[in-house]
Amino acid sequence: MGIGDETLYNSLHMLGMHGSVYANKAIQKADLIIAVGARFDDRTTGNLLYYAPKAKQASKENRGGIVHFDISASQIDKTVKTDLSFLGDCKHYFKEINYKVNKTNINIANWNKEVLNLKKNNPFTYTPSSKKLKVQEVVSEIYKYTRDKKPYITTGVGNHQMYTAQFYRWEEPGRIITSGSLGTMGFGLPSAIGVQLYKPDDLVILIDGDGSFNMTSNDLATVAEHKLPIKMFIMNDSRQQMVHIWQKLFFDKKYISTDNFNPDYNKLADAYGIKNIILQKNNIQDIEKNINLNEPVLINCIIEPDMCTPLVAPGKALDDMILSETDNKMVGDAPN
Repeated sequence: MGIGDETLYNSLHMLGMHGSVYANKAIQKADLIIAVGARFDDRTTGNLLYYAPKAKQASKENRGGIVHFDISASQIDKTVKTDLSFLGDCKHYFKEINYKVNKTNINIANWNKEVLNLKKNNPFTYTPSSKKLKVQEVVSEIYKYTRDKKPYITTGVGNHQMYTAQFYRWEEPGRIITSGSLGTMGFGLPSAIGVQLYKPDDLVILIDGDGSFNMTSNDLATVAEHKLPIKMFIMNDSRQQMVHIWQKLFFDKKYISTDNFNPDYNKLADAYGIKNIILQKNNIQDIEKNINLNEPVLINCIIEPDMCTPLVAPGKALDDMILSETDNKMVGDAPN
């Protein structure tokens, strides 16, 4: 199952370790890369020896390269050696860039065609389960029912976070609130509360993993006290699945501390007087009616664990991706 053609032109292009095949390949094929506020960390570059080969070659031929805009001097040339770097507020630079570009006849039609072909031929996919829901399936359904509502979505940290970025297709900035760099588990619920208080008339959705939710579930008291109409989806697979997969691939299936001892989330919601449901295969359509309620709702999604792909393993090139679940043992360091 893949993302439909309607998202071909306007969608989020996440690259890196769990990014899209098409974004990773585009970086490797581009002769000019303009990075704005980017840290060039290993999660987005893969092995630096193999990063952006076309841009590096274009730099040698004086027809391209890597350009970096950042407000922090410490990030300039920290990991990736750039050809040009600009320190300061990027909006001032882009005004000048737009002026220059508009005065020239730069033809990027062929490049646009190549990128669109990459997107069309390499969509995010997953294999549905006949027995249980998968996170990808739930996120896709949430997207189907809310895409026109322009919701704010917050996440915890883990597989559900990656799937949210993959299968919920944003067309506006600032609509996903997530701990993207520090990776702080437990971030989802308190950030949803903050967004709902700031945007009381907007739809706020929490897509959380059970491991992340457990760390700040006490904040349900705040949701109940202030009657915040947050729609809280818990992807309940009783496991810290991202770490579980790393232990499978990099540590020869020596699993430790990745199985969760979860509470009964529905009873927990009952204790706070919050409406709640159990979401399974046979009632996935209940997402729509609960999304539209003007009250807080906790949706306990019973999930079948899955391996998040694509996956760029440590030490690999950005376009050397694992595209399906594997039992093969990985070599090298595990992600940190």
